[in-house]
Amino acid sequence: MLERENIQGVIPRDPENNIESFHGLYEIMERSHERLTTNEWEFCTCPSCQQSFYQKAKTPVGSCNSIECAGRYEFLQQPRRRLNVSVEDITEAINSTFAESGFHTLQPVNIKNSNGSTIFIGNAGQIFDRQIFREESINPNPSLIYQPAIRLQSQDKVGTTDGFATSFVNVATEQLEANEAQHVEILDKWMDFLSGIGLYLGDFTLKPKLEKTTWGAKDGIETYTLKFNYKGLEIGVSNYTTIPQKTRPEISQSDTAFGLERILWAINKNSRYYEVVGPLTNALRNEDVLMDAYRTTTLMAASGVHPGTDEQGSKLRNIAHKYGTLDHDFKPDIVKYYYKWWSGFTQLPLEANHTAQILRAEADRMCNTQVKRILHDRGLSRSHSDKKTLSTDLFASGLSSNQIDALREELSNE
Repeated sequence: MLERENIQGVIPRDPENNIESFHGLYEIMERSHERLTTNEWEFCTCPSCQQSFYQKAKTPVGSCNSIECAGRYEFLQQPRRRLNVSVEDITEAINSTFAESGFHTLQPVNIKNSNGSTIFIGNAGQIFDRQIFREESINPNPSLIYQPAIRLQSQDKVGTTDGFATSFVNVATEQLEANEAQHVEILDKWMDFLSGIGLYLGDFTLKPKLEKTTWGAKDGIETYTLKFNYKGLEIGVSNYTTIPQKTRPEISQSDTAFGLERILWAINKNSRYYEVVGPLTNALRNEDVLMDAYRTTTLMAASGVHPGTDEQGSKLRNIAHKYGTLDHDFKPDIVKYYYKWWSGFTQLPLEANHTAQILRAEADRMCNTQVKRILHDRGLSRSHSDKKTLSTDLFASGLSSNQIDALREELSNE
């Protein structure tokens, strides 16, 4: 039996939270602890953050392995693979791991979320938003899903902290009404997968956390999480959640999910995350912010989001500002590159060419707005009658050649 004092470290640092307030999760904590310690994981305290974590007893790592405590991505200090593992290799290994155990592959949902509490789908667990929020009927069978996801809260880290993106593929096993024993078995299968693709379990730490959250109008939700940290890089989480319902008893959700691109980065050990995301030419130029903007807006537009002033359209418009500038030529080839990536995981409502047209039109609109602002600031008229004089004025104004070309094109279209 797991003693109460041995799990105090997983309680969030809130004086109102105590172990009694998480009584519904005590069994999953006990079962997880028992399985991990049986498999030679030991329960420790991180000397840096003072929080609890599990590590392999035979290969202690000395900290919880989070980027904050590790200080860097230690896995990048290891030799890079001679031949890269492809995304097809990874998905084949995942599929075989779970197909043998009766997991059914579900089709992902459109990222335009209309059922839950977020603007866009941010994780694979939201495939059950209808069952959770509308309390529709439940299929308790375990499932595997590759869910495109958008998390705009990462925008500030893109380009400043490697490994962050506003869109990614969240590959996950999901099961509603899973009991604690089933959840622990799924956790074991993921560890078998990670070990099988060459990620040594001794290089991992598992960081537990207890949390009370509110999902939209749903409150009183309790989750026990194990974060998978691989030498400084968080690549996934295993969540066991209890969710109150209005018309029926509370339900449980087993949700173990990983960032597919982060798995690829961890196994191949490319010097930078965006070398995995591609295109490689742009990655080598350190164009992370630009690549992320194209990647996320391609997913948005191809999924049916149109630039505009509504919640979703305004988010697309905000990100498109990063390439809708006078000093950048719109790159339809990058749109098609990312369209091909996303279409490998989900059925996109719009075709690639239509998607590129939408994004080009938005980029042009932004450039035209900048043209008008520059003309106004320089005291130049769009109906300037003397084009030769106008050209002289533009060169004297200190604008870049790209800006001048855009202005000339704008004026010639009058």
